[in-house]
Amino acid sequence: LTRLESLGLSRNQLSGKIPQELATLSFLEDINMSHNKLTGMIPQCTQFGGQNKSSFGGNISLCGLPLQESIFRDKAQSNLQSKNKC
Repeated sequence: LTRLESLGLSRNQLSGKIPQELATLSFLEDINMSHNKLTGMIPQCTQFGGQNKSSFGGNISLCGLPLQESIFRDKAQSNLQSKNKC
């Protein structure tokens, strides 16, 4: 697998975090993990950061580049909004 160039795992109902070990696949150029049940941060490496946002879309609890969303920021904003309600 060390020379794997493309990884298509969309719509497979995968859950949990993306394994950090995928960052060691230096030949990996194309990744599609969209529309699963993945959670947590996208590993910060060249292979993941250079992908389109659509490669990870449809995973409600997934955040980080290239999605540029943060679970922690969203929760903080939600908490702040609920505290400001009369």
